[in-house]
Amino acid sequence: MRHSHGDGPHRLIDRHDELTDDVTERRLWIAAIVCAAITIIGLIVLWPRGDVKSDLDAASLFGERVEAVVTGNTIEPCSYDPIAGCRKVTFQLVSGDNARTDSSWELPLDSVSGDFENGDEIYVTQTRLADGTSTYSFSDYQRETPLILLALIFVVAVVALARWKGVGAIG
Repeated sequence: MRHSHGDGPHRLIDRHDELTDDVTERRLWIAAIVCAAITIIGLIVLWPRGDVKSDLDAASLFGERVEAVVTGNTIEPCSYDPIAGCRKVTFQLVSGDNARTDSSWELPLDSVSGDFENGDEIYVTQTRLADGTSTYSFSDYQRETPLILLALIFVVAVVALARWKGVGAIG
């Protein structure tokens, strides 16, 4: 005698699971579309219009941030103490009112920010003094290119590992 459970109940369960998956997928698509619509509406409503200038720009509280390229890094006697040694970092301004001009600053030899190499793209803060001259201080390294490359590598890795689901996740 052969014992069989039959196909009836299993088919109902499978069909029920398929219907549940369809409903879940439909709900996820609706949620994604609603989120996209809200984002687009928010962009349209909150997009700045006209000439937007703030008197209280936090980035310029201590001066104007300008782009520069390091052109020299030498060790010399400090201007304030000829016995002590300083690292003189020379740079050329790339943006701002004084673009294409050279300037420099001194750093103590034990300074953490002394690892500059020729060709490093940096940001410096330009501070205008009362007599009209400008002084410059190191602000940050320019990181746009490395960050863009890192983002591209991430996208390629996600798509390579997860295929279409990866494309969906990135989207």
